[in-house]
Amino acid sequence: MFISRLLPVVSFDIISYGAGLTKMSLKKFSLATFLGMIPLTFLYNYSGSVLVFGGRLTFALGIVMVVLFFVIPKWMERTGVIKNMKH
Repeated sequence: MFISRLLPVVSFDIISYGAGLTKMSLKKFSLATFLGMIPLTFLYNYSGSVLVFGGRLTFALGIVMVVLFFVIPKWMERTGVIKNMKH
């Protein structure tokens, strides 16, 4: 659940419906969802504040961070890091 929340290309609805069909407790589901959404939420908010208050360098660094949060999970998926974590 945690890993799926880190991946921006995975539909939250499908994952949530699937989790509802398992024996996962509401506490574990809520905690994994909360912790998995924190990094991207922080980056989106930070990027928005830089657009309003920051300079060009800060904005460029923010864009790089957002891109990395899209690229790193894809890389982890391709190299099998995510599969190894599930087993």
